[in-house]
Amino acid sequence: RDGSRLFVACANTNAVWVDTNQNLSFADEKPLTDYRVRHDIGVFGKDDPKTALRETVGFTIQTDPIHKLIFIVAGYATHGTGVSGATFGANFFGGKLNGVAPGAQIISLPAGRGTGVTGSFLEAVIIAIKDPRVDLVSMQFGNFLHQNDGRSTFALICNRLVNKYGKPIFAGAGNGNDALNGIISPGDAKEVIAVGSYLSRETSLVNYGAKLRDYDNMNGYTSRGPAKDGALK
Repeated sequence: RDGSRLFVACANTNAVWVDTNQNLSFADEKPLTDYRVRHDIGVFGKDDPKTALRETVGFTIQTDPIHKLIFIVAGYATHGTGVSGATFGANFFGGKLNGVAPGAQIISLPAGRGTGVTGSFLEAVIIAIKDPRVDLVSMQFGNFLHQNDGRSTFALICNRLVNKYGKPIFAGAGNGNDALNGIISPGDAKEVIAVGSYLSRETSLVNYGAKLRDYDNMNGYTSRGPAKDGALK
């Protein structure tokens, strides 16, 4: 229950019913299971086609039978979705466009917003990189720290994980171009590859109406190296 409202029910068959319309009944709901099993998608809300704003939010289900937990993963943000699509997306626009590694499988670990690095997020990264099915870890996440010198707890943990498991970790460089303090943690870690924002001449013309001199460019807002301790980033 969520307060006085019935929210989630689960059966031993790994099926989950979500009271999406909050009418305190599962009779009008369809059973869902983990997205990876049959790509089930649920929807909260009811869209009004007369308005430009979308009043619905899609979600997927993830179950954890060992700990008897159910996760509702809402598609409320654009950043992770955009990065995942550019990297792993396949057959966009009727098959005319693919990402860098189309069709590759991903494990999504939402970091939350506005909470900084939590113990649970650190554990999630550790569990992910230890998983033999995972080849690399990409974090669209970072923290502006006072030092950003690659010696934060998160940065040190990432260094140890890369050295121990031999898998690369990519992290967002950040959205600030304040010279040597621009690369945020854990992108400032020695063993982590910091990723800035790339902008092609064509994209600049379409998105901003500005024709740039060079074909390949860094976005104006993106963080850039070197790191505060002089490391190449």
